[in-house]
Parts: sequence; structure tokens; C-alpha cells
Amino acid sequence: MSSSSNEPGIDWPDNQLFPVFQTPQYLEVYDMRGASYDVKLSVATLVGLINRSAPRVYLLEREHDAFWLEQCFSAVPQQKSALKNDAILKELVSTYRQNVQGLIIYNPAIIDSANVATMLAGQRDGLVVSPAIAQQLQQAPDALPVLTDLRVYKWSSRLEVYRWAQRNLLDSSSQRVVAGLNPTIPIAIRPFLVATRAFTHGLTGSRSAA
Repeated sequence: MSSSSNEPGIDWPDNQLFPVFQTPQYLEVYDMRGASYDVKLSVATLVGLINRSAPRVYLLEREHDAFWLEQCFSAVPQQKSALKNDAILKELVSTYRQNVQGLIIYNPAIIDSANVATMLAGQRDGLVVSPAIAQQLQQAPDALPVLTDLRVYKWSSRLEVYRWAQRNLLDSSSQRVVAGLNPTIPIAIRPFLVATRAFTHGLTGSRSAA
């Protein structure tokens, strides 16, 4: 059985809809429910990079996340961190600095740029950050460089955002998956999309493209 995935730790047989990640040997569990949107977004994209080779981090954010942790991973050794909010991001960046090549700054004034930043994170091993968090992580001890700052693009509509992504990112995205994700949702399937380098959009018939 052949696999079209070139990612270490991901097995994606040609006849299978979803990839198979390595079985986790140990899980670090972080409760994100009190964190801000920007911290959740950064943590989600970082976890996508961390878990790409082998799942190590599990995030609690939605209503049923604890249920699925128990149902699917009760046999896996795990530890729930006592850290909260910004401290979670600082801990993960410090621990997994080697997984990150630099920062992808999204434009908070154009929320769909979070999805474009997510695609770039997957393709360039970058961490999606707000401008404020970028300032913090460029300083010692992290000293992360800026790979891309999406504020330089003068997109005037949501449709223009994704047309730019289609022209510039589609060819480097996974040929196995295209995903729709509301950009106002910071976590959900975002780590998976980063790990698999999925093309990610937020256009639906129920939301304006303006």
C-alpha cells in the first residue's frame, strides 16, 4: 500500500480519506478555555507543528474535548498542566523552539488572514501570531525571526484574501485535503490543518465575501 505523504510520522495511504498519525506515547494536556483568541491561535498552530511527527500535546478548548481525551487516550500516559493562558504559549515555545522557523504575523483587522497565516505556518514551519505577541517572541530568550507579516497586503475583501492564497499557496499545499474553517475559530481542527499543510478557506454561502 503506497502513501503519498512525505511528512515523518504521518501515514496517508492513497485509498484512505484521512491520514494516520503515530500512536502517542505520552500526552501533555493544556486547558485553553480561559485564553484569548490570539493565544489560542498561536498555540493551535504550534501544536500542529509539534504533533506532525508524533502527537505529544492535547488541547482542551471545546465542550467535548475532555470526553474524547478519556475515550481515545485513557491508556496513554499523560499529564495535565496547571499553566493557564499566556503561560501555556510561553511554555510550549520554550520547550519546542526547535520546531519553529519563525513567526507568521496575521492582520487582526482582516480576520481571514488568520487562515492564510495557518497555511503559511504549515508550509514554512511558522508560528501564527498577532502583532503584539510577535513583539514579545522576537525578544530574548526566544528571538524568533519574522517570516511573513500579512499586514503588508492591502486586501480589501475576504474574497481577495483567498484569491491571493489560491495564487500563492495552493500549489504548495497538500494535494489530499482542502478544508473550510471559520477564521474566528482559533483551535478546532487548526492543528491538523497545519500538520497536513492543508489549503484552508473560510468562504461559505452563508458569509459575505466582502
